[in-house]
Amino acid sequence: MVTINSGKINNLTRKVYIYEDQTGKLGINEILADSIQSKFKKNNNRSPNFDHTTSTIWIKTTIHKEIKEKLYLCVDPVWLDSVHFYTPTAEGIYEDHLSGSALPVETRDLKKINYHFLLNLEKGESKTYYIAIQSQHLIFFHISAGNIESFDYRTHKQDALFFTYIGVLLLLWAYNVFLAIGTKKITNVYYGTYVFFQILTMFYIKGYMVEFLDIPWCAVHSNIFTALMMIFLVLSITHFSKIKQFSKILYYFHFILIFACTSSIILNILDFVLISNVMVVNLSFFGGVWGACIAIVLLRKKANISNLLMLIGFIFFMLGGILHVLLIKGFMPSNLFTNSLFMLGSGLEVIFLSTSFSLSIQKMQRDKYRAQKELLTATRKNEQLEKERANKLEEEVAERTKDLENKHKELERSFFQVKMQKKIIETKNKHINDSIRYAQNIQNALLPPHKMIQRLFSEFSILYRPKDILSGDIYFVAEKNGWHIAAAIDCTGHGVPGALMSMTVHGILQQIIFEKGITSPERILNYLHTGIRYSLKQDYNNSNDGLDIALISFNPTENKLLYSGAKNPLIYIQNEELHEVKGDRVSVGGVNEGKERNYTLHTLDITEPTQLFLFSDGYQDQFGKNEKKFMKKNFKKELLKVSPLSSAQQAEDLLKTLEEWSEGVEQIDDILVFGIKIKPQ
Repeated sequence: MVTINSGKINNLTRKVYIYEDQTGKLGINEILADSIQSKFKKNNNRSPNFDHTTSTIWIKTTIHKEIKEKLYLCVDPVWLDSVHFYTPTAEGIYEDHLSGSALPVETRDLKKINYHFLLNLEKGESKTYYIAIQSQHLIFFHISAGNIESFDYRTHKQDALFFTYIGVLLLLWAYNVFLAIGTKKITNVYYGTYVFFQILTMFYIKGYMVEFLDIPWCAVHSNIFTALMMIFLVLSITHFSKIKQFSKILYYFHFILIFACTSSIILNILDFVLISNVMVVNLSFFGGVWGACIAIVLLRKKANISNLLMLIGFIFFMLGGILHVLLIKGFMPSNLFTNSLFMLGSGLEVIFLSTSFSLSIQKMQRDKYRAQKELLTATRKNEQLEKERANKLEEEVAERTKDLENKHKELERSFFQVKMQKKIIETKNKHINDSIRYAQNIQNALLPPHKMIQRLFSEFSILYRPKDILSGDIYFVAEKNGWHIAAAIDCTGHGVPGALMSMTVHGILQQIIFEKGITSPERILNYLHTGIRYSLKQDYNNSNDGLDIALISFNPTENKLLYSGAKNPLIYIQNEELHEVKGDRVSVGGVNEGKERNYTLHTLDITEPTQLFLFSDGYQDQFGKNEKKFMKKNFKKELLKVSPLSSAQQAEDLLKTLEEWSEGVEQIDDILVFGIKIKPQ
């Protein structure tokens, strides 16, 4: 029994008896049964703590009153979802007075922050009272009794301290909003939002949200504000610290924290409030440790006052949380100071972090001003140097002008002679260009017409770009004895020498195929080698001219493809997969290549649609704006990319890619890409 003989606040926490109903279903009548009464245990803890639980915590206390004034029993903390206060009546039954953060304020005996219940006692009377507590938030409690004046006095002191704290936070929130508008930095937007949600969280923890807003849903789901507070704290620290540059682990951990906080919000909204609350409590601790680790990393990289203040801020944040846990666990007495430690720690954290951000912005502004000042000094120095240089140039110009005037007369005499010589050169140059243009017509006449190519290969594409007007690259097609023959030929040189060589090669190929009737690629190359050496008399001189070639023979009735090559390969694509058949590593013709040649024959069975590419090395050897060659690897990728396109589109895409690559760089060699699509019959 507790005897109360004073209206001052009496702490009853260690004088009550406690029973935990793990089913959460027992009512007052079941509690009054002897079998349950024997299970009540006297509490010896300053703050009885049951963590997060679904149990109903029953509290029994017998109070004897020795004064006349009204007394109230008060239950803390303010975030308990429901508090049932059972008071005995004259008829011997218990009357239920229900209160709690999950209920409207109007249900309370007193419309105040804490839960106050009137003790219906007369002077000299004793009664036994029962309290039942249920909450999806952390359950611990303090029980006290006293008159309304004592509780009001305590509440006024709490209000003064809390609203001083809120005033500081509102100033810091407004300051960060001002910085966000002025600097347009996302860090201040995130941090200002964090301070805003911290204000909402503390309004709930201290009970003012329920008192002022009276929205029970917000009270039950209040940890949504805490989770949002942690999300924006993590975002602000991540952007401010640029931690990705220093620690990938801490950077990627911020995604885990944000994901976990977001998950807790979703669970809370879906009414898995207990699970969500457990997550938020632990995430707050891990968020503080994570922030402190970032501050330590930054201090190791660069020790400055801004990073030190960040570390101190997180230390206060975690210290306030640790002391709050010690209070909850009963290791510290409950009073105005200890009940405000968490609020004090979080407030100091906001102050130190805001100062850290502010100092960082000031440093950036000082660095910007210093850089602008240095730039202005350098600009003025350059202007002085330019002025001196201009004066010196004026003197030099005056001297040179006099010399130029003397030379001008001499140049006028020479000009007439040069003009006459220029006219002679232009006349000769016109004759030469006319001759080359006519030679181009002859060379083009040797190339197979597109109608002829289409008759042999219904789908084909040709990218043909001579370096000069005349070309050392030519393409060749023919038909003999049912075999369709095609070749891409790269002769030594380009321009006029290359064109002469290409016409010689064309004539020899005509003789080999149409006069001798040879259609097998390796034999054609062997004869071509002999013909080149004979035509250029390479047995008797030092001529090293020759050619590289890729040549195929295709029999449509047998779906059989034969290939031989001298340095130039054959590339074919089937089922979107690129294959390369390499030619022999020797050219056709040349003084150092030997009198005889035995080229290799490669046979391919064409049983499915196949894209063939015959080409010279001009495309892959072309230099780009980065002074690097296009390279064969990129050329293969380009061929694979254009292979599904129509034959007409293939040449356009290849040319577009080449022009984008070279972007004004001079063409260094003749370019030839001969594409053929074959569909088996």
